[in-house]
Amino acid sequence: MAETIVGRKPILEALKAGTAIEKIAVLPGLQGRLIEEIRTLAEKQNIPVQELDHQRFRALAGNMKTQGMIAILAHSYTYSTIEAILARAASRSEQPFLLILDEIEDPHNLGALIRTAEAVGAHGVVIPLARAVEVTPAVVNASSGASEHMLIAQANLSQTIDALKAENVWVAGLDQADSVVWDAHKPLFVPGLCAFVFYRDKEHRFAAFQQDAPYLFDPGAPGLAEYDSGLKTVECTKRAAAFGLWGIWALFGRQLFADLVDVTFGLGRALYEKLAAAPDFAPLHEPECNIVAFRHVPAAMADASPGRLGGFQLELRRRLIESGEFYIVPFMRDGIGALRVTIINPLTTEEHLDLLLEALRRHGREILGH
Repeated sequence: MAETIVGRKPILEALKAGTAIEKIAVLPGLQGRLIEEIRTLAEKQNIPVQELDHQRFRALAGNMKTQGMIAILAHSYTYSTIEAILARAASRSEQPFLLILDEIEDPHNLGALIRTAEAVGAHGVVIPLARAVEVTPAVVNASSGASEHMLIAQANLSQTIDALKAENVWVAGLDQADSVVWDAHKPLFVPGLCAFVFYRDKEHRFAAFQQDAPYLFDPGAPGLAEYDSGLKTVECTKRAAAFGLWGIWALFGRQLFADLVDVTFGLGRALYEKLAAAPDFAPLHEPECNIVAFRHVPAAMADASPGRLGGFQLELRRRLIESGEFYIVPFMRDGIGALRVTIINPLTTEEHLDLLLEALRRHGREILGH
């Protein structure tokens, strides 16, 4: 039987990535933005979209959850290389960030990990040559299409880790690790204290935190630390924080976490579209998760110097968080100040996004004296 990808978002991402697709089978009468986008991309790539009646479609789908759409692949997955992953990091002037996975046998688990890797900005994923699931259509589906953009290599993991350490790449993991960090905060939507850090060598205990992170602390306004995050805590232990994760998982199961990701990622896309449609906002990238970076550029700032424009963004952010209306963080792009929003609360609505943009406009006018 031919390999397939099912579901609207995975198929859309496969088309965007140029995956070789022989044809797409759909149920009659499907409508919506994603459907039209898929049809448009398929037509541009000369991929036939064939409508099947319910009986023939069910015969093709079997027990798969398809959302009324199945893509039949023309060939199997093509893997990348470690060299290509490192080259991607170098092209972005970033330290290499790889997710190395061993003995992952469930395609849904591998797909979820690939989706997480893309969300946190990893340059690539490495899986072993044997004793693990490969990238199959089930993995593509579980990753919501993230596997079609992420560089995924198959390699000898022990040799890969040795080679990376020889290149002074910091390795964190359970086998040859310098440190291990397990954080259930943003990936699983539990309180920020639910994180664990383990070190092989005591002298490396602070190395994991040696990073340039203006989104955590505004370097131009150190006094805002009390708004951003506490520098110290009176708490003596964090072990009890793990009960939050256990309780949520026990009550609702793992599907809840997948649903939360889909909701917040969708809101990230909605915010991007609102920014792109507004003449006084400039999105800095097309989001791949729930994080969106942008600048507010009112007409009075259209010809401002980069330094003045960046300073305007930072002052805008300070006024916004001091007002208590919203909490967003500063961001530096090419050394110029910008704004960054991470949508964590799944109860956020598009109305909240509109209110955020209006609040930024209002504070912007106050800064400019308009």
